[in-house]
Amino acid sequence: MIETDAVIVGAGPVGLFQAFQLGLQDIRCHLIDALPHVGGQCAELYADKPIYDIPGLPFCTGRELVERLQQQIRPFAPHFHLLRYLFKDEVRKVGLELGIPADLINRHPFPGPGLAIRILGD
Repeated sequence: MIETDAVIVGAGPVGLFQAFQLGLQDIRCHLIDALPHVGGQCAELYADKPIYDIPGLPFCTGRELVERLQQQIRPFAPHFHLLRYLFKDEVRKVGLELGIPADLINRHPFPGPGLAIRILGD
C-alpha cells in the first residue's frame, strides 16, 4: 500500500500545477496518468505548436510548458504512476473508500482535469 497525502488523477498541465500547489503546502502527492509520460494532451497534441494563452508568457510550445511545470515541481519530489488506466467507476470506488461524501463523488464531472484527492490522517 502506498502512503501519501494526496492523489492527483492526470499528469497534464493542470495535474502538474496541482502538484506544485500541494507542494507549497508541504502536502506529498502521487500523480496517476494513462500516458507513458507527463504532459497530457498538451504534450501529445501541442508538443511543437505555439501556445499563446499561458499567463506571463508571450508564447511557448506544449513541450516547453510541460518542461517548465516539471522544473517547478521538482523540489517537491512528487511520485508518478504512468501507464495506469483508471476509469471513472474505479476512481469513484477509491473516493468512497477514502470517505469522500457520495454527493461529491456522484456529481458531474467526477473526476475532472487535475482532480486531487487529499487523504487526511488521524
